[in-house]
Amino acid sequence: MKGDLLQSKRAVLNEPRKVAIYLILGLRGEGLDEICGGFHLKRYSLASSARERVKVQMSRDRQLKVLQFSH
Repeated sequence: MKGDLLQSKRAVLNEPRKVAIYLILGLRGEGLDEICGGFHLKRYSLASSARERVKVQMSRDRQLKVLQFSH
């Protein structure tokens, strides 16, 4: 399971990975450099866009709204 969170393939959806990035950025307050290192991302924009995609999904999906927290 942990391997699935660390692995990224182009054009393959990995929702658990995006949610994990969102939660770590929001709850733990880690910076993008720590996130990129932990998830083997080459660019900060990948972590940032994962966070934004989860936010959009939460606005549409009631089950994901439980993850929402205030910053």
